[in-house]
Amino acid sequence: MLAIVAVTLQPACWLHATDYGPLGLGEMIEESSLILLVELKPDGEKLDIQIEEALKGVRPRKLDIYSRINSYKSDGLEKHVAWFGGDARVDMGALASSNRRILFLRTDDRGRNFPFHPACVAEVDQKDRVLEILAMKHNPARFVASPKYAGDVDLIYLLGVQFFAARLSVPAVPRLESLFHPRMSHIYEEIPWQRSRLTVSFTHQSARQPRVQMNPFVAEGVLPDFIRMMDATQLFERLATSVREDLPPEFNVTVDTTGPASVGDLSFVAAAAFLREQLRSEKLEVIQAAYLALAKLLDSDAVPIAIEMLQHPDRKFCREAARFLGVAKDPRSVRPLCAALDRLPPCIRYAGEGYDADDDQLSEAVGKAVLNLHSPQTIPALKRAALKGYAGDWIALSLSQLGDETAFEPLLSHMRNPDVDHYPSELVTMVRRSNLPVESWMNMVLSSDDRAGKRRRATQWIEWWDSNKTRFRIVRTWQEANRLLK
Repeated sequence: MLAIVAVTLQPACWLHATDYGPLGLGEMIEESSLILLVELKPDGEKLDIQIEEALKGVRPRKLDIYSRINSYKSDGLEKHVAWFGGDARVDMGALASSNRRILFLRTDDRGRNFPFHPACVAEVDQKDRVLEILAMKHNPARFVASPKYAGDVDLIYLLGVQFFAARLSVPAVPRLESLFHPRMSHIYEEIPWQRSRLTVSFTHQSARQPRVQMNPFVAEGVLPDFIRMMDATQLFERLATSVREDLPPEFNVTVDTTGPASVGDLSFVAAAAFLREQLRSEKLEVIQAAYLALAKLLDSDAVPIAIEMLQHPDRKFCREAARFLGVAKDPRSVRPLCAALDRLPPCIRYAGEGYDADDDQLSEAVGKAVLNLHSPQTIPALKRAALKGYAGDWIALSLSQLGDETAFEPLLSHMRNPDVDHYPSELVTMVRRSNLPVESWMNMVLSSDDRAGKRRRATQWIEWWDSNKTRFRIVRTWQEANRLLK
């Protein structure tokens, strides 16, 4: 079953670090338009920046970026720091030993260069590694062939970006092509993992709504269905908003999920095989990087490996496998993910025993994977998990969207425990899908610390269910219930 949800153009939390989250050196290099080796010299309240060499991009004749020297006290000592944009900074005291640094910069549409991350000012001793990663980017074949680079997370990251399998081609409006970017989560989570290519035509008229409309086509299959769903949710209309002044009356869009045949001397097949081999690593950071890269390649051949890893004794490895399976949406993972739900311990996130971050993250990953599969076969395992206290999370969300009348009691069960926090949103979803009306008190918003209010509401839910369970019937799907809200 092809399950499509509303698409938002947001960086994926799992698939890409946020701008102010940690970025590896490979990510910094990929995100940069310009990488410079510079000398930094104090010049009044700012820094004078002299360019020695351009490591990536064309060396500008003049570099004009914001910098300001500020002072502050720490442990009674006055310190001086030069600040750049993007929260990048350099300790002025450290410049006494060496004033040479590497700057990572982006270039905007007007040709202005600017730092974009706290790590955009790096020590000069990283120069050789920067050049090595740039060589990996140019032709990764010899690095993949060398045992020295097994487990190299920068190489793994670059392979994911360079062999990114989902491409958007819009010859009449090239700026639209960048909106299918490796860091956009909707690409991996929604697009079918099937090697295919389809070109569809659009018309644009500024006087109508929607202004961008797709012409009908006869092709059938998962990719055509996905493209029709994109159009039904007006994704193409939204994507075109930023470039509407450039849109011609007619234009074609090609969605291609075959991936590039090769980069340099390295083939797509060899890159995927190398990345799957990295899943043998005992290092969590390598496992994380490899799964991220394989997701970008839409690599279904990694699914059996991830299924096996669901039983890994380290819950963090299980979590990464479940996250990968969540974006792969492969029917082979339905039963293994149900077994993973059954292996989850009783939920203690809100109980007196304390909080277990590993269990919480694992349950979230497994629950989201099950939600993305949207398979009725998962309902029994979801009900068993709900009875263990998993409420207000992806597990309960999946059950509320998929379950029949027998799912209500498991979703309600945590309301009977006075020692845990209470989450009614999944119960509201069930009522919206039912033959009974949603009552005003059901949607009442309570503050997170209003324990007394939550207990009163829990009592209301229990009493409501006792009075209505004999006539409660699920009469519509979650999608149908959502459409009624519009």
